[in-house]
Amino acid sequence: EDMIAELRHASDDVRGDASGGAVVRGGEGKAFSAGAALGWMQKMITYTQEENRLDSEALYDVIHGIWSCPVPTIARVHGDALGGGVGLISACDMAFGVEGASFGFTECKLGLIPAVISPFVLSRIGPAAARRYFLTAERFGAAEAARLG
Repeated sequence: EDMIAELRHASDDVRGDASGGAVVRGGEGKAFSAGAALGWMQKMITYTQEENRLDSEALYDVIHGIWSCPVPTIARVHGDALGGGVGLISACDMAFGVEGASFGFTECKLGLIPAVISPFVLSRIGPAAARRYFLTAERFGAAEAARLG
């Protein structure tokens, strides 16, 4: 929730002043984005259908904000980039990952589909690769990510 709010505020700031050269998005710590926090996911179990819809729309709005940003967006990826993190990367104009970066849709192991991020991922890696990685939850490295787009 906090990350979504922070990204929304950052996107709003860029829209307010689009005179900058580019926006570079990177993670702090060991990972670019290790996916949703377990506590947040457990909290979502108690959400109503309306609360889940609003939460999904908030995430979509943030990723779409990156997608439609008036200045170039660049993802600087290190460590793990999982679930919504791959959605954020997919929405950027360019992405660069270190050799040890790892990507995946691990929420699929829990029976969750990456529905909110799927439009951005599909446009980035194509439907065949998206089906493979959405269905298998298989993780892939930076070389494969570069090959996919």
